[in-house]
Amino acid sequence: MLKFKVLAEDSEFLEFSKLYEAAFANKDTIYYKLPPKKLKTRDKVVGVFQRGEMVAGYTLSNTPNTLLNNITEENKALMANDYPLDSCYDLANIWKGNVSKLLFSIIVWPRIVIDSIFFNLHRPNIIGYALTGHGRLNAYDKAKPYYIQSSKVKNGLNIFVFTRVNLIKGFMIGLKNEISKVMLIPLNRTSTSRLDEVKR
Repeated sequence: MLKFKVLAEDSEFLEFSKLYEAAFANKDTIYYKLPPKKLKTRDKVVGVFQRGEMVAGYTLSNTPNTLLNNITEENKALMANDYPLDSCYDLANIWKGNVSKLLFSIIVWPRIVIDSIFFNLHRPNIIGYALTGHGRLNAYDKAKPYYIQSSKVKNGLNIFVFTRVNLIKGFMIGLKNEISKVMLIPLNRTSTSRLDEVKR
């Protein structure tokens, strides 16, 4: 069974940082560096554990600082009209290590969504991101968030603003996609027919 823990110790931050960077190191992206010092600036750092091993995690912050350095000044100005920064908080640094996609989808993602919804009730908007080519970007796109910045480059950053409703929609679409994949696995397996057996 998976267990969730709000991290507080230096050793936990260091472990989170190492595992987060390892999860993205082979994806040819420059956006995965997360030193413990930077991680400590987040208001809530959650580690997900399985049999005592940290296998996933995410962060939440009252100040949407995770991606600000990656947003152009022009896009910040456009965003300020409808989604000023003081109306937003930050969901970021989501990673998955040694845990199955299905388990992550049916246990970790619901917790992330619930945690995010109730994290800062005074702010209506949530800044998040996904990498181009990431499996969940399609689900996020269908949930119709406001795109602050998008990238067509593989593993480039797509930065957007979710309302709570958009976030729930994105999660439900993503969950449906993952469950569909699992259900289709038996259909994709090739089995030997009786005719093939006779021919042998």
